[in-house]
Amino acid sequence: MNCAGFIIVDPSRIEDSEVYIEVLDGSRVHPESYEVARKMAADALEVDESYNSVSAVEEVLNDPSRLKVLDLDAFAIEMEHRGFGNKNITLYDIRAELSCRYKDLREPYRPPSPEEVFKMLSPESDKVFCVGKLIVGEVRGLQYGRKPQGDDIQPSPEQKEDINDYLAREKAADPRRIPYCFTVSAKYPGKFLLSYGKNHHEYIILTPNELEFRKQTFRDQLV
Repeated sequence: MNCAGFIIVDPSRIEDSEVYIEVLDGSRVHPESYEVARKMAADALEVDESYNSVSAVEEVLNDPSRLKVLDLDAFAIEMEHRGFGNKNITLYDIRAELSCRYKDLREPYRPPSPEEVFKMLSPESDKVFCVGKLIVGEVRGLQYGRKPQGDDIQPSPEQKEDINDYLAREKAADPRRIPYCFTVSAKYPGKFLLSYGKNHHEYIILTPNELEFRKQTFRDQLV
């Protein structure tokens, strides 16, 4: 009984025609619910209980669209009044199985969106991590970034040393900062990327005199 949902029985392969074949054995309907499935098939065909229940099930399996006319909620109430107990969930499972036997009813896999990944990793919401909000972070490393584009140039060894010295001072002054150098332009010694939740970033520009914050945000692929 416990293996009813895991073993496929194909009645068409039984050669001995004199042997009684239970057509519902070729489904994942549990044997304890066979009577419920037969009653459902008879109601879908609008025939009385004197009609051959095996034939009713076979007709429904050949034309599962007949099951769509059933009001399963009302049918569940009727079954409960007749002493079958609460079969509401079971009725929906039986209809799904008779409509397409052994079908995998799980939704096809799809990769999670950035928003879903964020929710997996953090219990916080968009309202907590809004753009421009000050948060506590941790410096984990310095990375020189992408290849030069347009007016951008790669930092010279002297500029890299200046940037490293600046980052060391910033880290010593406030360990919560998260600076990552991502490009250096001819106009400014360096730009730094601040990473935070939801795979979004904003950057700051290190000018000769001060640190300028930019409110622009952009996606990971630009890093």
